[in-house]
Amino acid sequence: MISPVSLAAALTHLLLGARNKTQHDLERALFYTRENGCVHEVFKELLKRTQSLQSASQLFYREGMCLQKPFLKRSWQFYGNEPVPLIANASENVRTINSWVAEETGGKITNLVDQVADETILMLLNAVYFNGTWKAKFNKKDTSVEHFWVTRDKKVEVEMLQQSTYPLASLYRPELNIKVAKMQLFGKNSLIIIVPQNSWNTIADTEAILTVEHLHALVDELKRTDYKPTSVMFPKLNLQFQQDLLLPFTDMGLLDVLLHPNLCGMAARQSMEISSAQHRAVLTLNEEGVEAAAVTAISVARNVLVFEVQRPYLLLLWNDELGFPLFMGRVLDPTQ
Repeated sequence: MISPVSLAAALTHLLLGARNKTQHDLERALFYTRENGCVHEVFKELLKRTQSLQSASQLFYREGMCLQKPFLKRSWQFYGNEPVPLIANASENVRTINSWVAEETGGKITNLVDQVADETILMLLNAVYFNGTWKAKFNKKDTSVEHFWVTRDKKVEVEMLQQSTYPLASLYRPELNIKVAKMQLFGKNSLIIIVPQNSWNTIADTEAILTVEHLHALVDELKRTDYKPTSVMFPKLNLQFQQDLLLPFTDMGLLDVLLHPNLCGMAARQSMEISSAQHRAVLTLNEEGVEAAAVTAISVARNVLVFEVQRPYLLLLWNDELGFPLFMGRVLDPTQ
């Protein structure tokens, strides 16, 4: 599970100090063009508008490096912080970083790193937490333990949110062999769940055919789909994921940015290398977060639709106003 918008914010923060080829590589990876204007100002406003999302990005650098004053000023102006120096004490550096992330996420994420290597020159860290509330209520008394099939031969027991007449926008796409459902959250957000229709289809099969064009088409069609009373059952979400970003960034064509970055806009005449990049994402959605006063009134249909999630699935936490995913990921085993 990743937060694309949060990771983009972290790389865009780094872009403040990038020059020449490093700048061009970052802009290409992020699909920025000169016509985008000041992307830093855009991100500043964007993160303000995603109120349910608590995102924090920070650069930590080796003590003794002299950072450029214009970079420090712009870092504060657009991202609300200045890079933090690392001292010659590894355990104290770990405490500093984890205290920072705990404060930035309201105590929801308290441990981002376990160690900081003595030779670390520059660290790019990113943490993001989302806690949403349903527009339509799930009753806690209806939650029950049910089977979830991790594979054809392996099942686990998980707590399932259930509701017999939940307002759901759903689609079936036989050409993709998937079922898709959309549930509304406060803050103009929606949870989109994509489940392989046939038990012999794996998540890898679905990901292989689910192109960006398919995804946008599904989101657009869901916008036009009415919410209908549906018998819903799917696992409670309390997902935590931590990822070393060096390999994914390499896959994005950013190897030179990691190993030989030109960051002279950050620190003049310094040989720098991004030796660590970490991303931590936490997503919780359960019945206890629901505001009871916000129940959506629906009429009970004679033939109620059914949408049950008892095998691996994909999820998108979509911001309907801004038109992009705050989170995206796969759930293979909810017990892990």
